Amino acid sequence: MDPRLENWMTRIIIDDPANEYRSPENKLYVIAGEVYDHPFHPDGTLVTTTYVQKMNALEGWAQTRNTHYILGKPSAGYQKFLDMLAKQKAAGK
Repeated sequence: MDPRLENWMTRIIIDDPANEYRSPENKLYVIAGEVYDHPFHPDGTLVTTTYVQKMNALEGWAQTRNTHYILGKPSAGYQKFLDMLAKQKAAGK
């Protein structure tokens, strides 16, 4: 069973200040949230993942280097962002 993240959000990580002006698709992201069904963390532990390799928030999954996560309910603020993305996708933007 894949671990599940609840009350989650993505965070941009800038490791190299010389590259802080990278385009959004080239920035490094992690996910912070409460993890459940993880083999090394008790349910409800607040974690930050390693860098996200692939992610589809609208389909509810994310892949880091070593772990595939199921994305449960995002944080309230991040949900607003996802709603905006869904509207743009529906409008064909």
